[in-house]
Amino acid sequence: EREARAAAAANAAAEREARSERQQSARAAETERRRAARQALVDEMEAQARREEEARREEEKARAAALWAAPPEQSDARLALEREIAQARSEVEAARRCEEAARAEAEAARAREVAARAEAEEAAVREETLLRRLADLEPRPGPPSAAKGGAGGGQHTGVADVAGRSATLPQKIARIRTHFGITPGCSLPAAVAAANAMAGLATEGGLLQQADRLLSLLEAGGKGA
Repeated sequence: EREARAAAAANAAAEREARSERQQSARAAETERRRAARQALVDEMEAQARREEEARREEEKARAAALWAAPPEQSDARLALEREIAQARSEVEAARRCEEAARAEAEAARAREVAARAEAEEAAVREETLLRRLADLEPRPGPPSAAKGGAGGGQHTGVADVAGRSATLPQKIARIRTHFGITPGCSLPAAVAAANAMAGLATEGGLLQQADRLLSLLEAGGKGA
């Protein structure tokens, strides 16, 4: 039965790893698509800027030619106005460049956030898989003999009786989460640490020992009630 559980856990881990690889491939494709879109946008903006610069130069040439034919007083006023217009146009172009840079940075930050979230999910999956393997490696004492049960008056003889000797580590921690109201989203070590803090217990021993100690405390509290 243990070999079957181990094989099932290995198959589940392999499936999760394959799913993680597919997710990474999808994320890489999406990142490449966004990069190509951003590059296309930058190329289009540069081309547009070049066209606008050429149009501006042509316009300035035309205005300069007109100034030569205008009276002196009109030429001075027109020249001052043209300088103000050129300054305003330069400020508008600088503001547009700053806006595009800020937009590109925001997209890069969102991509980093998505990648970090994916890495955290993958790490959580690996952690759960390793903890299950660790639970399978933990020694499990055999069930108490009938003579011991009779001598103790039907009482439980140890921590393993509280959680059930065949219960896995995730099953034990699921009971602990339910009792202490701990959110299912946190990892197994985080759930045990939170339960230890609520129960006033020290964080000593392995994760399985801590879980058994907490379940023993819960069982003792249930008998007292």
